[in-house]
Amino acid sequence: MDLQTHYNLIEEAIDHLGVKVEDARCAEEGQWLLFRGDLEIYIDVWKEDANEWSYHPNAMNDFVFQVVCPISKVTDESKLLYFYEDLLQMNFYTQKVSFFINKKESMLACSHKRMMGGLTLSDVVEAIDAVGYYSDLAWKMLNQPYELKKV
Repeated sequence: MDLQTHYNLIEEAIDHLGVKVEDARCAEEGQWLLFRGDLEIYIDVWKEDANEWSYHPNAMNDFVFQVVCPISKVTDESKLLYFYEDLLQMNFYTQKVSFFINKKESMLACSHKRMMGGLTLSDVVEAIDAVGYYSDLAWKMLNQPYELKKV
């Protein structure tokens, strides 16, 4: 499959979610932005170069699909250990997503990332829904005890 075919699949999913594709497209090709309430959900598709982080040899030089939602800034350094423990516990219970900390920006985010081979419309819609759902849930669960600040 070529890159445009993958873009078309993502845009079909965006349309399926009731969002105008033209409103979701970003300036850079292969990037879209959706909203769930006040949360921003970024969708990216790109060609992955061969690297040591690839899951298996067939994953090299393939297309990657990613959905990311920045949730909050992490500000209270004194509670960081407990915060990380809670994130690990949440990662255990979630499906289709994982939580991570962008250390450089002290930002909590939720993501779904996979190779595009075999990806269906249903997979794309489910990934977007899962990232939005779990990001919203994480904010609700972690905001109070850790005094998070919205991005």
